[in-house]
Amino acid sequence: VKPSLDSLLSIRAQVDAMQHTHQLTGAVHAAATLYNGQLYLFEDVGRHNALDKLIGWQLRQKSEIDCVVMTSRLSIELVQKSIRMQLPWLVGMSAPTSTAVRVAERYGLGLAGFLRDNRVTYYSGF
Repeated sequence: VKPSLDSLLSIRAQVDAMQHTHQLTGAVHAAATLYNGQLYLFEDVGRHNALDKLIGWQLRQKSEIDCVVMTSRLSIELVQKSIRMQLPWLVGMSAPTSTAVRVAERYGLGLAGFLRDNRVTYYSGF
């Protein structure tokens, strides 16, 4: 199921409020998901590492998640990791690369970008 703009903007607002290290330094990325109504946020200097932390949490919890919101652009590596973890939706606050869009389309990953200013652009998965 495609995440609604309202639900994505709600996650975005929570990420903005909870991303304390980014507020202090401006130098970290985050990967976030909602699980049982609670936001789980993982920060790191590297966007790939932030997603790895979220994946590790997901594996330890044995949880199924529907959507991950990244504060960064969406690269092919993030898409590949999302496909391997069988994630339905990956959403970025910035742009996806064209290769990321092609791979997401091929493997059925829902991909969206530019989650900001009360809008989001859906690239695949609809």
